[in-house]
Amino acid sequence: MKAKLTLICAMVAISLLLLACSPKEASLEVSCDDFMELQHISKEVEVRVDGSLTVTLCSNLTTGFQWSEVAQISDQTTLQQTSHEFVPPEAKGVEGAAGKEV
Repeated sequence: MKAKLTLICAMVAISLLLLACSPKEASLEVSCDDFMELQHISKEVEVRVDGSLTVTLCSNLTTGFQWSEVAQISDQTTLQQTSHEFVPPEAKGVEGAAGKEV
């Protein structure tokens, strides 16, 4: 009985420690090259319940390759979109260059 209780306490302590180590903020970026090379893109991230996730995707408004301003999230109690912005390409004066949507 004592060994079982010690094991349970150790498991609870480890779980709490892992939860505390989860990042409050996480980011995920998918480049234009990734979109051109891969048919399916799957990434896994871990964020605390009260944390935030920033998703940055390649976008090129001049070619029509852009993302919807409103994300299609099936469970708004789990994840909510708080903002959406287009970030122009870093190179100035380059017509047709891809930017990013965050």
